[in-house]
Amino acid sequence: MMKRVQRKRTKGYKMPENTKYVGRPTKWGNPFRVEELGAEEAVKRYKECILNNAMCYAYIDDEIEASIQFDRFKWMAENLEQLRGLDLACFCSLFNKKAEYMPCHADILLSLSNNISLKDVINENIRQEKLLRTK
Repeated sequence: MMKRVQRKRTKGYKMPENTKYVGRPTKWGNPFRVEELGAEEAVKRYKECILNNAMCYAYIDDEIEASIQFDRFKWMAENLEQLRGLDLACFCSLFNKKAEYMPCHADILLSLSNNISLKDVINENIRQEKLLRTK
């Protein structure tokens, strides 16, 4: 099953095979900033805008920016199949300092592109992270 990979900034880091980076500078990036909204709200808005592109106008005050994001989210919704079967990488941590799972827009993309529940995506991410820590 596909999973979220935390991309690293360390020297020599290479993303695993079959992994696509979907962070903010890419066309798949989340325009809703975690620093401003919190992770849950930023990810919730991201998902809502993919599923209903018009939600951009409810969440983004600037009409020109909302229009740009509307087109972006419309494109994402129409092109999710490009991500099917791939692991997705972002700089978001999987867990916070309290060891609580941290939502990320990559989870939404994994769920929608592979037609699996968000709960299953999260459970797989946790399972894979535990495997990595035992190695």
